[in-house]
Amino acid sequence: MTLRIGLAVSSDAVRIVGVRDGAVLWAGESPIDNATPLEIAGSRLLGTVRIPRWPRAHVVVAVGPAQAQTKRLAALPPVRDAKLLARVVSESAGRFFLRNGIPLVTTGARVMGPGDAWVGALDEPVVGAVAALCRRHRVVLDAVVPSVVVVGRGLQGERIVWRDGDVVAEITTEQGALTGVRRVPMGLEREGAPPQVAEVLRALGEDAWRYADAYGAALAAGDEPLAIRPGRAQGDTIPPVARWRLAVAGSAVALALAAAALAPALAARRARREAVGTLAALAVARRVTVRDESNLRKVSGALDEVAAFEGRRRSPTLLLGAVVGALPESAILVALRADSAGGNLVLLAPRAGDMVTRLERVAGIAVPQIVGPVTRESVGGRELDRVTVRFHWPDTRITRRAGGAR
Repeated sequence: MTLRIGLAVSSDAVRIVGVRDGAVLWAGESPIDNATPLEIAGSRLLGTVRIPRWPRAHVVVAVGPAQAQTKRLAALPPVRDAKLLARVVSESAGRFFLRNGIPLVTTGARVMGPGDAWVGALDEPVVGAVAALCRRHRVVLDAVVPSVVVVGRGLQGERIVWRDGDVVAEITTEQGALTGVRRVPMGLEREGAPPQVAEVLRALGEDAWRYADAYGAALAAGDEPLAIRPGRAQGDTIPPVARWRLAVAGSAVALALAAAALAPALAARRARREAVGTLAALAVARRVTVRDESNLRKVSGALDEVAAFEGRRRSPTLLLGAVVGALPESAILVALRADSAGGNLVLLAPRAGDMVTRLERVAGIAVPQIVGPVTRESVGGRELDRVTVRFHWPDTRITRRAGGAR
């Protein structure tokens, strides 16, 4: 089986682990400081291990939380297209990740749902340095990943506290796969039992846990979405070409020419499929928006009706107080009935005609009129007129025609 190499880059060291058939062949560590930058420390480390020329060794690099950020973003366009979501994040990396004056390179997207995906961002100088390091030592750089994505493969437990210099990452995993991560200041991490090292790493001794990220990088799947893939190393030595290779190359050229002739049509079909998928996703969002707009109109109409009803309400207490205040002390209010158009007042007063004049001054009523007969009654030894007065509300229109009121 091909030798796989896991290289872990933290703020203070570079670690390496060689894995073949799931077994650790060797491991090493080289410190990083002002006098020994990443390029020098990595070169020293790769120079101390035996890497075969054939078959080519493959390297996956894990970058620690001090120089890599990993977030679950839930405010992306509501689609499930991983390439589209990764492109959106890449073009607006400053909206989702902290730059701190350092350019960033974003990973692919691990889609969890429409507009919901895990995405990582790595410091561009670190990615460039490890790519140059792999080219110099003629190894194949498969991918560069955040260490929080792969460290769970080297440790046991669903919660892992991983330190990288002044940065502490609290990681939750499920069967070795990342399910949650948050960065906390040094000293504020929650206390918990230390994670157990995977069985295969225990042979490295007491410090075996330090190699969990390098070991996890070596085991990273080739289709890991949270990865940056700079491509294969350049400057490989070209061996003598066998005749069968030339025949294969000729066949490949013929197939390439045929593919080139069909490429525009195939590309158009692929673009059409992607466009149809995007439009379908947008159609779902549009239906939700139309439904929400309809609900909003219904709620607005109900609120308008409530406001109109509130504006038409009249307080019977205030009306009764205004009427009593307008009547003389000798008058008696017998009954008050009101409806949507107005109301009736039944009064006992010395002179029925004076009541209409007084009621015309009340602000809450309009057009008071005597309706029905006026009769005389004796109340407490006094002769009083019993009169019924019909009135309207001030905002009620009364249509009058020539010859009478209707």
